[in-house]
Amino acid sequence: MLDPARLLLLREFAERGTMTAAGESRGMTSSAVSQQLATLEREAGVRLFERAGRRVRLTAEGERLLRHAYIVLNALDAAEEDLRSASTARGPLRVACFATAAVHRLLPAIALARTRHPDLHVILYELEPREATDTLRAGGCDLAITFTYNLIPEEPPPGVDRRLLGTEPIMIALPEGHPAVAGAA
Repeated sequence: MLDPARLLLLREFAERGTMTAAGESRGMTSSAVSQQLATLEREAGVRLFERAGRRVRLTAEGERLLRHAYIVLNALDAAEEDLRSASTARGPLRVACFATAAVHRLLPAIALARTRHPDLHVILYELEPREATDTLRAGGCDLAITFTYNLIPEEPPPGVDRRLLGTEPIMIALPEGHPAVAGAA
């Protein structure tokens, strides 16, 4: 098995032209680079380097391995980037929400989230609670923000997990002199 760290040194050597320059780019001595590349040559089972005066250059087999090294190292870079970005919020995130919560709660939350996660893409559907829940169950959205009243308790439908985000008082307005207002102060 060829060691990716040694393939990286092979690439550095090819791009920079000397063991010393390759070592400087990786924080190593030229002697350490030379030893690692000699080990790579043993692992490959073919001559990768040949003398050219006081310098060393790649053989045809070394050039062939270098082409593979670029492919392998690029694939490793892509894998690392993919895993790093897996924890980054992206989207689309489809949210069904009633108008009041959208304006006062959701839109400010989206704006804040976008400063932390610029790739986040939210699609907002303005729907009343029953429609939002039905849309969620049908797969038309990823999240539904709804409301219920404690006077009319309602169990979530099967397949829906509900979490309490908060509670708010409900005010009622009545005209002066209404019997329900009498005695209230």
